[in-house]
Amino acid sequence: MLPSIESHRSLLEQVVVTFKFSK
Repeated sequence: MLPSIESHRSLLEQVVVTFKFSK
């Protein structure tokens, strides 16, 4: 797995968490 993908996944997870928190 490329580090870029891992970084992207981390960012996506953060966005999901923020979205859940916002709701």
